[in-house]
Amino acid sequence: MKETTQLPVWLVVVLTVVPALIAGASAVLAAWLAGSRKAAKQLDQWRRREETMRILRWAADKATATSDDERLLAVSVLDALDHSKPAMLQPEDQGILDGVLDAVLSDATAVVEEYPDESGNYDVEVADDG
Repeated sequence: MKETTQLPVWLVVVLTVVPALIAGASAVLAAWLAGSRKAAKQLDQWRRREETMRILRWAADKATATSDDERLLAVSVLDALDHSKPAMLQPEDQGILDGVLDAVLSDATAVVEEYPDESGNYDVEVADDG
């Protein structure tokens, strides 16, 4: 005669329910972590945009200064924002920068020139203080 072992009912229930609970909790935790990562990414994007706009406001303010050095610095910063890689500006903000650059360069008393260098970057300088 062959001996068989029987498991108590409570052990069968535990061995059935516990893995299902662990799998369910893991799925909930994974969904929550995915949401947290998305929120963190959105917050980081918002912070970068806020800092970029702060730089843009500063440069626009300095571009109207009376000092050639301040104007040159401001136009150089605006140019760097425009040509930054990876892009500091979000695509929807490019129009703002273009408008600021157009306003600064059209109303400037100084003639500002850009000279491309061998790496594709531009050197910006005040050519004539009209």
